Amino acid sequence: TAACGVAAVPDEASDASAALRLADNRMYAVKVSAYASSERAMSVALMRMLDERHPGLGSHGEQVAKLVVACAQELRLPDEEIATVERAAELHDLGKVGIPSAILTKPGPLSDEEWDFMRRHSIIGERILAGVPSMECVAPLVRAAHEQWDGRGYPDGLAGEQIPLGARIMAVADAFCAMTENRPYAQARSLHSARSELRACSGTQFDPSVLSAFLDMLDRRQDVDAPADNGGSPAVAGLPGTYSG
Repeated sequence: TAACGVAAVPDEASDASAALRLADNRMYAVKVSAYASSERAMSVALMRMLDERHPGLGSHGEQVAKLVVACAQELRLPDEEIATVERAAELHDLGKVGIPSAILTKPGPLSDEEWDFMRRHSIIGERILAGVPSMECVAPLVRAAHEQWDGRGYPDGLAGEQIPLGARIMAVADAFCAMTENRPYAQARSLHSARSELRACSGTQFDPSVLSAFLDMLDRRQDVDAPADNGGSPAVAGLPGTYSG
């Protein structure tokens, strides 16, 4: 029942450290694939739990996951990495089970104290998933889902390539969904407006190369369900000047 991961140097990694990281990721992917059915069942159960606590968050996670997979394919990520980031995207809001509904559905701006409370959700989600053996490789991505390219995100203030690639993909997809979905505090933006806002945040909130791939994917992929272009007004959630689910 042992699992192993292999990486070739220099074809797949430039040095020993990179090779070890790649091999480690592949080892965990093998572990996950060995328990694929139980992992999927666990993921569905957790999403249902989240949806019971805060209706709509489960379906939001599914939409983010669909866009994440399409973007990861655009970036030509290996299948095992795509499977991991898909699961992370489905569960990126899991920690919101610990956030009161009064904060999540507040129609106006959050206070500083409420923001401090809200920022805990990515850590809560990581702690829940870290306790599930088949979700160990998903937990760090959930923790990093709200980090920003310029280092102004949370909870760890990671910047640039310190942020796991999967989390950088999730950040773009999550922001796009947040802006194009109706929320208690605002109407949805049009697709054109959402794309313009994403471009404006390139190099600050988002990894430019990931954002470019995401926008290219939206232009080319007809099998990805995007929200209708309804010409709505801004839906803002997250830190001031940022967008998140």
